[in-house]
Amino acid sequence: MSEICPRCETRSATRVHSGHEQGKKVWEVWHCGHCAFTWRDSEPPAVIDPSQRPRWAQLTGVDLDRLRQLFEPQQSRGRK
Repeated sequence: MSEICPRCETRSATRVHSGHEQGKKVWEVWHCGHCAFTWRDSEPPAVIDPSQRPRWAQLTGVDLDRLRQLFEPQQSRGRK
């Protein structure tokens, strides 16, 4: 696996965790600092191979700052 994100295809991914079994590394969790996609390197190719992911699920070339915010910020308790 490399630091290339399978969703936005930038070199913004970093390894955040490794899973071990009987002392051997069996998978790694990666996170993209650009688009916030997080994945395990043992996911099926339809999830982590850009050539096999649906085009609608890709963010290659998308201006992420222009995407609509889907969640409203939480207000403090006691405030209405």
